[in-house]
Amino acid sequence: LIDYLKNNSKKFPNKIALICGKESFTYTELEEKIKRLSYGLTNIGIKKNDHLTVILNNSIEFFFTLYAAANLGAVIVPANSTLSKKDLINQIKITNTKYIIGWHATLKDLFGNKESNFPIKKKNCIVVGNRIKNCKRFGDLMNQLPDNYILGKVNFLSNTNFIFGLTSGSTSEPKVIKFSQ
Repeated sequence: LIDYLKNNSKKFPNKIALICGKESFTYTELEEKIKRLSYGLTNIGIKKNDHLTVILNNSIEFFFTLYAAANLGAVIVPANSTLSKKDLINQIKITNTKYIIGWHATLKDLFGNKESNFPIKKKNCIVVGNRIKNCKRFGDLMNQLPDNYILGKVNFLSNTNFIFGLTSGSTSEPKVIKFSQ
């Protein structure tokens, strides 16, 4: 993914690469956004093989997160925001998630009134939208970038996990499906 983005950014710097609603991004702009988020995620401690549950259905933030995670070698665990709180928490536990990125309303609902019952501490949560005390803000992670930051520094093996999916199949019990880069 990252090589594709970097190559197209060089070949077609001003060509539109992504349209989301009324927003559009050239390959150069998209590469810049991915660099910024990658750097921000690195600064809070996300690294290769860390599991990152993403509760951002059909959004530009999901797209940025997917590419930034690919750049870092983190494992994306997409989660459906319409799942019950119990099922989301179960998914987080099953996939050994270390970090969560999600919409304000979803994270607020997951935490409820007692953080101690939730498997992830707020310091490892990234919120899109309004602030939640002790959570990182998605937009803040994209505010800094050193001039020398380069995409694509992580080396991958053919069996490096990239995305975990969950399926219940005929048993109604969640099973993890792993996809590599």
